Amino acid sequence: MRCFKNSVGAIVVCSALFHGTVSWAWNTDPLMNAIHEAEKNLPSRIGVAIIDTQQSTLWSYRSNERFPTNSTRKVFLCASLLSKVDQGSLHITDTVKLSQDDLVTYSPVSYAWVGGPAVSLGDLCRATVSDSDNTASNKVLQLIGGADLATGYLRSIGDSMTRVDRMQPDADANDVGDERDTTTPLAAASSLEQLILGKALTPSSMKKLRTWMKNDHVGADFLRKIIPKDWAIVDKTGTGSQGSRSVIAVLYPPLRKPIVIAFYMTETAANPAQANSAIIHIGNIFVDAIRNEKLPTP
Repeated sequence: MRCFKNSVGAIVVCSALFHGTVSWAWNTDPLMNAIHEAEKNLPSRIGVAIIDTQQSTLWSYRSNERFPTNSTRKVFLCASLLSKVDQGSLHITDTVKLSQDDLVTYSPVSYAWVGGPAVSLGDLCRATVSDSDNTASNKVLQLIGGADLATGYLRSIGDSMTRVDRMQPDADANDVGDERDTTTPLAAASSLEQLILGKALTPSSMKKLRTWMKNDHVGADFLRKIIPKDWAIVDKTGTGSQGSRSVIAVLYPPLRKPIVIAFYMTETAANPAQANSAIIHIGNIFVDAIRNEKLPTP
């Protein structure tokens, strides 16, 4: 493996595509083997970035390749809205009304708001992140000024790769090579680290975003299905065209610092059950590695 500082010097990046003498507290070989197996057998293309804040290192595979963001971008949209709350240009208690014209597919919460009383920006983001509600997500995108300003916010926190281009549900449709509404695992993980563990947002806004992710109601078939009961998790999952599956998460194992994960899978004809099974298998191997790690003595 080869290690190097990332563009802002915040972490040491150790790419799993190289070989060397980096010492890890957990065994990385089974994880790499499981990813290779999934790419071959599904088949698929998989990208992973794992930031270990305990050791200030990052394990990665295809971490600079582009993948569809799917609904993982909804975390970043609400982070952009919260940044405007922090700046005072919006207030979390501000309200908006939804009309029938706003309604799009997969809106399990907001469909009941159409034609009813105005809802708060906080409720919009709760539906966007916790319930992956597409109508709420589109309204958030409008409130922050559209795709260009959403992408601009990500650039302002050092993310030069993640793109916001379209509204839902179009944002979940990507042909091979289409860079609209894409990210890289490294960019997504690094941005999530700043938003949940760093200083990109005020403590109050960070707590709100963390709570919305903690109360994820649609991620049961991904990491939440396999993490030990004594681990905490905040996460956001996504699905899309080309068999895409994705999850970004911060894991909190006991007696160690958090782990930030970005996992993206695309370009597969596997059915959802097959793809989810492969993700769970990879996740189980990672969890076992962390449970059996040998952390350096302080």
